[in-house]
Amino acid sequence: MTEILKETPRTWLEFIDPDAAGTLIKADLTWLTSNWECIFGRGCKGVEKTNPNDGCCIHGAHFTEAADKKRVAKWVKKLTPDIWEKQEHAKSKKGWTEKEDGVEKTRVVGGACIFMNSPEFAGGQGCALHKLAMVKGAKPLEAKPDVCWQLPIRRSYETREFEDDTDYQVIVIEEYKRKNWGEGGHTMDWYCSSDTDAHTATDPVYDTSAGVWHVDYTKSTTVGITGAATTADVVAVTVTDTTGDYTGLTGADFTTYVTAASSKATFSITFAPSAVDDEVRVYMGTDSNNYIRLLGKAASVSAAADSAIEGTATVRAVAGSSVTVSAIWKDQFKVVAANQAVATSVSGRNSHLATVNSVTDANGRVTYKITDAPLAGVTSTSDTITLNGPSSADETFTINWVASIAAG
Repeated sequence: MTEILKETPRTWLEFIDPDAAGTLIKADLTWLTSNWECIFGRGCKGVEKTNPNDGCCIHGAHFTEAADKKRVAKWVKKLTPDIWEKQEHAKSKKGWTEKEDGVEKTRVVGGACIFMNSPEFAGGQGCALHKLAMVKGAKPLEAKPDVCWQLPIRRSYETREFEDDTDYQVIVIEEYKRKNWGEGGHTMDWYCSSDTDAHTATDPVYDTSAGVWHVDYTKSTTVGITGAATTADVVAVTVTDTTGDYTGLTGADFTTYVTAASSKATFSITFAPSAVDDEVRVYMGTDSNNYIRLLGKAASVSAAADSAIEGTATVRAVAGSSVTVSAIWKDQFKVVAANQAVATSVSGRNSHLATVNSVTDANGRVTYKITDAPLAGVTSTSDTITLNGPSSADETFTINWVASIAAG
């Protein structure tokens, strides 16, 4: 176990929020591309050695805003005694929240957050809200206070002013370090984000969410899942077919076993994606928190954003010459979509040309060549070429026919 407390150089990425022109996103790429992961129950020492089983959940969680508490309160009402060890404490006059320095947070009971179950609890150690979310088939971030699922990712706000009297709101996304906890952060007995023991994930921080893994599948219907394990150990793999796509039985469970090799246990599962969202959960070992959630659906081209023009949408060409245009279609996963029906029509100067029906090639592309040959009496000097793809995924080109084009 090695905790690195010294400040290290960081690489930052800044970009304008695509949904808010006056907002700048400043992201710590060094942290977001690191392989940190929560190791609660798998080597976590706890921020205080007196409570090694409670991780960073010993002080309770502050709410970010009223809406945060309101959302959590709805989930608290769904908790039952078999999931929540300290439910009786919440039924007292003190309830499940308390104030610290005038700010409301989850109450501390027995030296830890009121939602933290002990290792001795029959319903399982860990956060009761996290457990409830899994039982209900929801994401833990839907049930827990914002700070719980964000930690140790820190979101803060700055204002950047410029010499022309304009300013940007800057949203900073970075590592939640010891110093961000305040004075108490420096006296913690252990902290995970700066310890090498917690940097063991196979995927970067930006690609994981609150300990739950999501795999979108469509192009390949076979998904391989690998977990760390001692070589030659036999690992139980439990599959829950949430939507019935794998077994044909909604909610069906079955268990199989794999033998670890080269310090890894590997299990593969094959799907036949359908048009609706499919979900399968794969649990490796006996820890109910250690699972992979596979979500996906069959690939389709169904939106205007699923097609794109190659080259320029407006072209000038000499009358009587030929022009070739092309566009590419992709599915919702941004994978090129072959064998998609596309009807190409022309209106304007050469509207007498018949509609051409074709399909996209292996690269998702359709190409159309038009030769200017207007009928007698036509005075129009332009054509509109429409490549009509699946649903609303259409592309349009404008050809302006001119007498000559100056060289250079």
